[in-house]
Amino acid sequence: MRARASIFTGIFINAVAAFLAVAVISLSCCKIRHSDENGSVSVALSFADDEDRRMTSINEVGLWIFDGNGARVGEYAYSGAAELALQRYHLDPGGYLFVTSVNLTDPFVCADPTKTTGSEGLMFGLKSPASSPAHAFYGVTEVLVRGDKSQVINSELGRILSELAIKVSGAPPGSSLKATIRSVSVGLHPAQKDEDGHYGLADKDEIRSINLPEGRERSDSIIIPVTRLMPTARGSRHTIIDLAFTLANGKVMECSILAPAMRPSGKYILLMEYAAMRPTLIVEPYKINEWTEGWRFNGEILDPDD
Repeated sequence: MRARASIFTGIFINAVAAFLAVAVISLSCCKIRHSDENGSVSVALSFADDEDRRMTSINEVGLWIFDGNGARVGEYAYSGAAELALQRYHLDPGGYLFVTSVNLTDPFVCADPTKTTGSEGLMFGLKSPASSPAHAFYGVTEVLVRGDKSQVINSELGRILSELAIKVSGAPPGSSLKATIRSVSVGLHPAQKDEDGHYGLADKDEIRSINLPEGRERSDSIIIPVTRLMPTARGSRHTIIDLAFTLANGKVMECSILAPAMRPSGKYILLMEYAAMRPTLIVEPYKINEWTEGWRFNGEILDPDD
């Protein structure tokens, strides 16, 4: 399935489409509400980040519905937001969890839940951890179904992946930089909550070594552009970044960075001065905007010889 729907089939258009679908059925029944509409649920999509709302085309939509015990009630696939919005799901009264995915296509992979794992077994991952693909999105909505009421729910979408960029100022002429990321998770469990109570829990299994594209000195700076990665593995409080600078004379200078954990949807920028480099450094976060966090050297050095 490949959709032609654009991001402008967002929450407003989705809601209108769902309303029109109900209206057409009502009119065909001489304005008498059909009994099978009671308890039905329709789904509209929106984006949490305005940048995604402006820039993303929806090419594929997946939907999983789980009951209050985590058992799978249904699994569906659609070509776009408009097709999703026209569907109605007739469910028995009770609590449900609706999990949506958008653009979850190759190289993304999906581990489906089983009868044993239920909703906790649903996991999104990557075939190649270093592939840095275009973003895919997920949304999770808790739904209470009443037998006498139909509803349109909003599934607010966030990015599955994190983003990381690196900028080193004051780099020696002719130098280059290789960066390796450690403690990155193998996948994300959308239906599980993290320690802050947000849906989207990184798996505990980690990829121990992901190489980023090499950066070269330009105008006294080295920039490694944005790379998209799975968030930091569950249980790890830090992202570890190993840097290897190669100088023009061939000498290699190494530095290990201890940075905060990366979260789903997070955008991170490591900013450092080459002159401040030591064998091991701690960097601390500061907020750039709602979704972007800068990491900078705070003066703390972990090397006992310094």
